[in-house]
Amino acid sequence: MEPNSPSSQGEASLLEISLAQLNATLEREREALLRGDAKEVARLAKEKEDIAAILQKCDIKNTADTKGSSEIGDLARRVTDLVHLNHALLKQMYDQYHGMLELFLRLAGRGDTYSKDGTLLVESTALNSTEFTA
Repeated sequence: MEPNSPSSQGEASLLEISLAQLNATLEREREALLRGDAKEVARLAKEKEDIAAILQKCDIKNTADTKGSSEIGDLARRVTDLVHLNHALLKQMYDQYHGMLELFLRLAGRGDTYSKDGTLLVESTALNSTEFTA
């Protein structure tokens, strides 16, 4: 496919539209992560998968010399930044939920939990609720 051919222009448009959709989805994901809305984060994961499937079909190599390639580059950089930011927020949400789970299990007299790598951590010491202060 020749650069600036109608086909490569269409490919660039599809790429730009898909990146813009992914950018908007990542913005909504960031807002949901900041709110702690795990259900919305899970719902948006499907949306991101659908957009990623479209992006995988785009011929990125032939869009470099097309009209609008700098806008596509800017969008791609913004998407990359949002992915890194959302990953950090998602890790923070996971750590918070994992900490709450451990606390609830210990209050219930069960100290067995799983580590991040999936190994079972066995702890038989139960904590009394009187050991916690507000």
